[in-house]
Amino acid sequence: MSLSEFPVRAAQRLQVSFEFSPPKTEAAERTLWETIERLAPLKPTFFSVTYG
Repeated sequence: MSLSEFPVRAAQRLQVSFEFSPPKTEAAERTLWETIERLAPLKPTFFSVTYG
């Protein structure tokens, strides 16, 4: 079954999050913030940054 086959009410409860690696340069940091801004309309439950 694909996600599009789930009832609408199930999709309304769908929660998403995004994980990023920390940027190592100023250019990468700008790209990270641009990406976060583009993903924000999806209303993720949270963003996380993975170190290590």
